Amino acid sequence: MLSKIKNLLALIFEPKNKSNEDLARREFILNVLLSGTIILSVVCAVVSVLLLHIYYQEAHATPFPMLIGTIIFFAALYYLSKTGKANISAYFFIGLYLLFSVYTSYRWGAYAPQALLIFALTVVMSGILISTRFAFFLVIFSSICIFSLFDLQSNGSIKADLYWMNPGGISRGDIIVYVATLFVIAVVSWLSNREIEKSLHRARKSEAELKKERDMLEIRVEERTEELKREQYEKMRQMHKFAEFGRISSGLFHDITNYLTALSLNLEMAKENGKKEVDKTRSYLEQALKTSSKMENFVEAIQKQLKNQDKLERFSLIQEIEQSIQVLGYRSKSQNVEIAFPHKGEYFLVGNNFKFSQIITNVISNAIDSYSGIGEGVNKQVLINIGKENEAIMISVQDRGCGISKENMENIFTPFFTTKNGNDGTGIGLSTMLEILKNDFSGEIDVRSEEGKGTTMKLYFPIAKGLVQSHKSWNK
Repeated sequence: MLSKIKNLLALIFEPKNKSNEDLARREFILNVLLSGTIILSVVCAVVSVLLLHIYYQEAHATPFPMLIGTIIFFAALYYLSKTGKANISAYFFIGLYLLFSVYTSYRWGAYAPQALLIFALTVVMSGILISTRFAFFLVIFSSICIFSLFDLQSNGSIKADLYWMNPGGISRGDIIVYVATLFVIAVVSWLSNREIEKSLHRARKSEAELKKERDMLEIRVEERTEELKREQYEKMRQMHKFAEFGRISSGLFHDITNYLTALSLNLEMAKENGKKEVDKTRSYLEQALKTSSKMENFVEAIQKQLKNQDKLERFSLIQEIEQSIQVLGYRSKSQNVEIAFPHKGEYFLVGNNFKFSQIITNVISNAIDSYSGIGEGVNKQVLINIGKENEAIMISVQDRGCGISKENMENIFTPFFTTKNGNDGTGIGLSTMLEILKNDFSGEIDVRSEEGKGTTMKLYFPIAKGLVQSHKSWNK
């Protein structure tokens, strides 16, 4: 039953215009006021009939025909509002209330309480249903009417019914009318504030949802940006790997050619000697086999520079360092740089030997490049040492090259930062090396450099149980 009443009221008050929230709010309030006015007019008509036929001597009510006309007029206004002409209906509605105000002032005096209350109600409703500018216009118009009627009634031009000024002239019914008018003013104000608060609530809700969407969009943009950066960085790493290979390829092909030449000569000598000189033939064949083995190791070292695998296995740090030195051999010789690697014992690591090879090759390559542009008078040497230090395997790579300036030291691991001239550097070698060292080996790096005197890079690989061991302890 209650739901049916709610549905009926929603149908009665529902605005026709739903595209504009402000107009819909005004139309809803207008429908409520029109419906309430029609009901109130019907009640007044009934009361007027009772006053005229039962208590005629005390009646000061609005004429009955006027009440009937009022009901019809408000019903027509309600029809206009429900058919999409709420703005026209509002003007006529306010106009009729203004006529009521003027009539009440004319009939019972310019300063009759009821007249003043209806004037106030008209101003309030005009501000809500039409505009505040129109409300100010009504205030001026109402003031002119009140002053004019007061002057006319004061000089006797218009005779008003001032029964309410006599002792006992105001009846309980008049008080009820006054209170009812105040109640209508309160209802109109409440309706306006209620609809405004609902609009504000919807606006705040929409604002919160928009803010949430904006924040989510910013997060998604940041995530996508980071993803694109990672993809771009990974591609640059791959490009850097092949660029480095391109830089040392001439040396690789030179060394391979030397090995092939030595292999060919030894096989040719073995062929020419034949059966006559077996010992020499055996010696040539042994040298050929050694050369072939060196070529195999050399090609394997090259493959490690090009392959990208995540396989974890036990590998020798010494062997990996020597292979990196071998790969960079021609490059170091072409720049008259000696690579020294004095070491004792053996060290093993469980991890990705390709990534370790990337680290050590990059560091040695930078050490060789530090001698670019330096004359022949300098002892060009790259010294590599390995040992234990503070529960870690320490590998140091030292050069006496150009060194790094203080202003550049803090940027050497920044992606795309490089101090090399032209196309010699991509600026991601050291950043890639540091990322691999930290992420794959939980390692650290310590760089000490002085401009014009050289650089020492120390790589630390933590000794975890079962991961890094000396050769002797491994075999026990």
